[in-house]
Amino acid sequence: MGVVLIWIIFVVINALMLMESFDDYFQFSTIMGEYVVGDTQLGVFVITLLMLMVATFPIYQMLNVAVLSSFRGITNRFLLINTFLIILTSILVSGLMTLFIVFIVTSIYEIPTKLLYFVMFNLIYVLSILIFNNNRWIHNFVELLMYKKVMGADKVVKYLDTSALIDGRVVKLFNFMEGDFIVLPEVITELHKLSDENTDLMKRKKGQNGLKTLTDLKTLNEKRGDFNLIIKNEGDYVKDDVDDIILEDIKNMSYEPENVIVVTNDYNLTLNIKSRGIRVLNVNELTHELKINIDEGDVLEVIINKSGAKRGQGIATLEDGTLVVVDDASQLIGKKVEVEVYNKLSKDSGTMLFCKIKEERKTE
Repeated sequence: MGVVLIWIIFVVINALMLMESFDDYFQFSTIMGEYVVGDTQLGVFVITLLMLMVATFPIYQMLNVAVLSSFRGITNRFLLINTFLIILTSILVSGLMTLFIVFIVTSIYEIPTKLLYFVMFNLIYVLSILIFNNNRWIHNFVELLMYKKVMGADKVVKYLDTSALIDGRVVKLFNFMEGDFIVLPEVITELHKLSDENTDLMKRKKGQNGLKTLTDLKTLNEKRGDFNLIIKNEGDYVKDDVDDIILEDIKNMSYEPENVIVVTNDYNLTLNIKSRGIRVLNVNELTHELKINIDEGDVLEVIINKSGAKRGQGIATLEDGTLVVVDDASQLIGKKVEVEVYNKLSKDSGTMLFCKIKEERKTE
């Protein structure tokens, strides 16, 4: 309803400016004088209004769609201000362009004042649509102003990638972090595609986990004053891959490497980002660093969850996700046992502990 009201206001303003010019050209008053008794000005206004509504509806609808689409996915006041700045910048640039065009034209042709106002009014409107939709440099300029000038040039921003949201541990991690966390719309789109996957149950589960994490972060954003979740506007990127888009957005924003952190759980992306001199917070690496230091000979108490790959092996996991392989424990599934570590294997994907049941347990 609000969109339609704005459009009607624009059309009414145009009709008031043009009704006399239309009457002079189409002779509405003369034609209506033969059939209508009294003042025909209202009739001229109504006819002009209807003509303009039919002629201008597609043009105004373009701006309505552009403005509405720019607000999609916005969850905080900073992006709301950002969008208004982009719109105002587009109108300012189109206004300057229009004044230049009108100056050239009026120096050659004599144009009636009201018709001139009408042309300027609508030319600014149409040009602002085109600039708003198609010129990425305005978006870049305003985003630079918002994120680097208004919010502080030395402020560190953190990009969340798809794998970090799917992992879900970032929610707990943010209890110890503050500042601005950026999620690109392309990341959310990828999560939706995964959650709608019909043939692969694992992919669908990952997508659902990522969307749930995003919801949890939005809730956390509403509760805390030192935490700001920023879902950016859709951009015009050269790349299609989400990881590449994150890197392209960082480049477009001209961030200094020390002012950006990419939060991810993807090993390949971690290597790619580090090679560019950008800081990375890999959730797996952080978890590995925070793990309890367990060495050979240490004794643990674990619950055997399932059988292992080799005959007789039992599998258990520690609270931090560390995999524990226990010899001769396949018959103890569901039971709590004391085990002794005799080997430890650490990889980038995690740590595995190889254990044997304590001798006291065997003799019982």
